[in-house]
Amino acid sequence: MRWLISELGKMRTAVGLLAFSALVSLLGTVVVQGLPLQDYVAEYGVFWGQVVWQLGLHDVFRAWWFLAVQAVLLVSVSVCLWRNAPIYLRRLLKKFEVVRLGYLLVHFGVLGVAIAGLVSGLIGWRGVMNLREGEVDNIALVWHGREATPKVLPFKVANEEFVIEHYPTGMPKRYATRLVVDGVAHEVEVNKPLRVGEYVFYQASFGDGGSEVWGQGIEVQRGVMTPFAARIYEETKLTDGTRIELLDFRPFTVETMRGVRPADVGPSVDYVVQPPDAPARQLRAYVNYPDWVGVADGVRVGGMADGTVVYRPVYLGDRGGGSSADFWRVVSAVVGGADFKAASGGYLWGIKDEQARLAAGVGLMQAARVVAELELTHLLVLEDFTLRRYSGLQVVYDPAVQFFWLFAGMLLVGVVCMLVGRGRERGG
Repeated sequence: MRWLISELGKMRTAVGLLAFSALVSLLGTVVVQGLPLQDYVAEYGVFWGQVVWQLGLHDVFRAWWFLAVQAVLLVSVSVCLWRNAPIYLRRLLKKFEVVRLGYLLVHFGVLGVAIAGLVSGLIGWRGVMNLREGEVDNIALVWHGREATPKVLPFKVANEEFVIEHYPTGMPKRYATRLVVDGVAHEVEVNKPLRVGEYVFYQASFGDGGSEVWGQGIEVQRGVMTPFAARIYEETKLTDGTRIELLDFRPFTVETMRGVRPADVGPSVDYVVQPPDAPARQLRAYVNYPDWVGVADGVRVGGMADGTVVYRPVYLGDRGGGSSADFWRVVSAVVGGADFKAASGGYLWGIKDEQARLAAGVGLMQAARVVAELELTHLLVLEDFTLRRYSGLQVVYDPAVQFFWLFAGMLLVGVVCMLVGRGRERGG
């Protein structure tokens, strides 16, 4: 016990524990904290996502080993003060010295920071709120693996509006959320958090909050078009029993279509087609480009199993001013083995303009080839939409944050006093 107390009271022990705490705290700012397990798997891959989770790096300041280090640091600094503080105080009362004052301030500062860290780790929490535009809520979710614990806030939070700015390519440049908390308007954006008492709100993410889309569902094999209307994340069915699951809506989509440079091609919807008697396909429909389809070939960003799906834009074919329903009826007949001239004659001669008729003929052959090669059974043609986003907020409850900054300031003043005092002694 004497040996243990002696080791804990040594400066090198306290300095080592303090350096470790600082390093881990830096790591806690690099790895986004408080997300569900699946988000880390998507970001770092299955293996490293599990490593982050198992080591507690997803919630560093509440991990058991970090709290244990803070407890040992607290004991170490307490032993140092118990041994030396009375001596330094007596000397300060007889003769004021900046170095001794700095020594006391540094030790009391470290002691206070360690206590604040323990209180925050044991009582505080970090959760998430996904608020749709116009939605009001007071519940944050704290994730534990794939399970979440709800935390009730003492006030209501309303998402008045989500604001996003883009680069010319369509990539996000700035996004922020206009919140109303207890009737008071605020704005939170990346690197500009909002503090409300002991709660801090960070802008963490954004996405589709259930936008409404409508248009035509094409049963390619029969050449039939069926009107549809649905929300993102919901399912709809076509007349032949095919299930269409809407995955995501993007008001801005960066693709390479008619050139070599990626550009914003406008709104798009990602969806999954699940026919009753065929394999599921994941596709993308473009509002401004109904003659194109995005095909997910299994390629993902970074090659990770849980990465972002990459879509390959494929040109379907120009209708040349003809009816879309007639166009797909001809394509269906040609893919089914009908003679092209016999199947397309009535459709093409219904187009009066000769150039448009020629373009429609080429488009028919292109569409028939693409449908056959890619084995497309169903497609969506989007006509309009109503955008509705959600804003992903991180909520941190830290009851000891004010004490932390008070003692951190004391620690900083103490270090300055020690440096100034040492400089005077050497100068003298």
